[in-house]
Amino acid sequence: MLWKFREAKPQDAARIAELVNHAFQIERSFKNGERTDAAQIEAMLARGRFLLMQNDDSVGACVYLEPRKDHAYVGMLSVAPELQGSGVGSQLLQEVERQSRSAGFQALDLRFVHLRDDLSAYYSKRGFVETGTESAEGIPNFTVPVHFISMSKTL
Repeated sequence: MLWKFREAKPQDAARIAELVNHAFQIERSFKNGERTDAAQIEAMLARGRFLLMQNDDSVGACVYLEPRKDHAYVGMLSVAPELQGSGVGSQLLQEVERQSRSAGFQALDLRFVHLRDDLSAYYSKRGFVETGTESAEGIPNFTVPVHFISMSKTL
C-alpha cells in the first residue's frame, strides 16, 4: 500500500479525533470517555501541527508535533488498529525525525501513561531514552492513579 505524508488542515480535525480515539481504545481499561475530540484537535492545531499518513482512501496514522525551543514534542502517535504492527507507525516516526532534523530541532520529546508498558518498549527500540516522570494530576477521566513517563531522542 502506498502511503503519503501531508500536514493536516483544520477541516481534518474530526477525522483525526476519530482515528486517535480508535487507536487509543486500549486505554479504556484505565480511562473513561474518549481520548480527544475535534475541538481539542483544533486547539492543538493552533499550537502545532498534525502529520497525516494516508493513501487514496483513508488516513492510516497521524502524529502531533509542537515546537518547544530546540525540541519537538511528539504526541498522539496514532495508528489505525488494523494497521498496528505493520510498520506504519515506524514509517511515520521516521518521517517525523526527518522533518524535525530539517527544521533544525535537536531532539524529539514525548510522554505516555506509565500503564502502557508496550509504549516504553516501542519507543526504546526506536532510540528514545527515558528522561523522567511527570504528574498526571488534574487530568480528567483516569479511573486509577497514573503518571507519565517522559522520553527523548537526540536527532
